[in-house]
Amino acid sequence: MRFFGGAIVANENDVSVTLPATVEKVLPARDAEPEKIQISVDGCDELFSELRVENTLKNESGDSVTLKRGAHIEVTINADSDAVKKKE
Repeated sequence: MRFFGGAIVANENDVSVTLPATVEKVLPARDAEPEKIQISVDGCDELFSELRVENTLKNESGDSVTLKRGAHIEVTINADSDAVKKKE
């Protein structure tokens, strides 16, 4: 796995899982901090289901875009094959 322009580029031997999620809040920029979004990931323990990340993405044309509150999205967890072990 490697990072390219803020995106994860998976290798053929990587393993991943994609989970549905929803943008719960858009948090305005404050001082030197950029605008962020609070994401609720479905299927996680209630206390650990929320993520906060910068609200900056690129569309297929390369334009900067942001996510709206209520947007249904996917969160992908990707790992190199040497970072995992067989489940017992």
